[in-house]
Amino acid sequence: MQYRQRLLHLSTMVLLGSALATIAFVLLAIPAALRDRAQLAHEIAVGFDSGALITDNFFALDTRRGRTLVNDCLLLQTLTVGRGGVMDRVVSSYTLQRAPAAPCLHLREFVLGSDAAGALYPYSRYFWGAKAIVGPVLALAPVDDLKQLLCALIYLTLIGAGLFSVTRFTSGSSASRRRHRTILVVAAGLVLLYELRFSALTFANGFSELVLAGYLLYAAVRPATTGQTGKDVGLIALGVLTAWFELLTGATVMAIGIAALVESADGEPGQSVRNAARAAAVVASSIALPLVFLQFLVAVFGDPQNVKQFAYHLMLRMQLHQLLPVPIEGPWRIEENLHSYSLGEVFLPIIYNLQALTYGSKVAAAIVFPASVLVLAVACIRSRGKSRQAVVTCCLVVSLLPLWYMAFSNHTAVHAYFMVRLMVLLPICAVLALMNLVVPARRL
Repeated sequence: MQYRQRLLHLSTMVLLGSALATIAFVLLAIPAALRDRAQLAHEIAVGFDSGALITDNFFALDTRRGRTLVNDCLLLQTLTVGRGGVMDRVVSSYTLQRAPAAPCLHLREFVLGSDAAGALYPYSRYFWGAKAIVGPVLALAPVDDLKQLLCALIYLTLIGAGLFSVTRFTSGSSASRRRHRTILVVAAGLVLLYELRFSALTFANGFSELVLAGYLLYAAVRPATTGQTGKDVGLIALGVLTAWFELLTGATVMAIGIAALVESADGEPGQSVRNAARAAAVVASSIALPLVFLQFLVAVFGDPQNVKQFAYHLMLRMQLHQLLPVPIEGPWRIEENLHSYSLGEVFLPIIYNLQALTYGSKVAAAIVFPASVLVLAVACIRSRGKSRQAVVTCCLVVSLLPLWYMAFSNHTAVHAYFMVRLMVLLPICAVLALMNLVVPARRL
């Protein structure tokens, strides 16, 4: 009975938090939707003139603009091309309905006035949460400055979480030390192997990284006496904010995996798996529910037919359109989406792109990732006693990667160049598993 009451309490918290987060997003996005779009177009045009934005999609090593501008340009389109009422523009996030391969070129043509908007596409399957922040602040600073500020905030937050954990590592209970050690390893992994130097410079990815960094900082500074409710509030905040900024670029897996690792370390070693599973379930639910609530708002304030888009594209990215009669919209009827991908075609691009996480070094990638697999395997075989569950937790978190890649096989194969970033969880978990293997649980 007590278990049911706790479950009901937690479910109520998640449901209420998700609903409030959805309402909060709408309220925060209204000022952006109310901005003068001619002025916004001018501010974006200045970004093109200065070189902060370019018409290439830009899959390259660029420490000024980031690796790719595709999603950034779509985001900026949602600020400038919307039609209809304010609420419709907020929840439906209109973009230019043209070939999706050249959004930056089409954005430049539109903001410079050389081409009319024409038909619009209601990109309503995401919140496009960054528009609520970028829209108003574009009036205060140019694109370059805003991107550098976002990048600096991410790095400072991660470094702050790591430094705070270092100062607290030698004090407190063994559970507190395990938590701070975990936070330090995760923060170091994100700084060194998560390709932050590029993704932190993009509006489309940067805010998701800031949410992850913010959670790590919260977990680092919260007192050891924080009750379960306080921990749950942090997990729900991590989930709903991830939902705001998620563009199917991996933020969901990172949030679930990191939360599972941190929360599994904050308790008795013998409860690691249970704590990790609980944290993962809370974060996953807090991501999924706001996205469902968003579709309700789309049906109320936009076109109810657009709700189908959410389900159809989800099935497309899971390659279910090969089994079911899923209608695919014109701009997405391209060879890459119509192809049926084998397991080899899903995982080989990930392996090929691993070098992106080791600063372009194929040799380093060939050492770091196979070695991480070996360490995890040895740790699972050799671990004993209380430390075993902590090692098993690391292995379970890593298992999220192939499961996600296979579940979203179409998306993985087509977007391997950025979905490879999830693989940072492998060396992070390997280091944590090694620590649990080498250091006896009583000394953790």
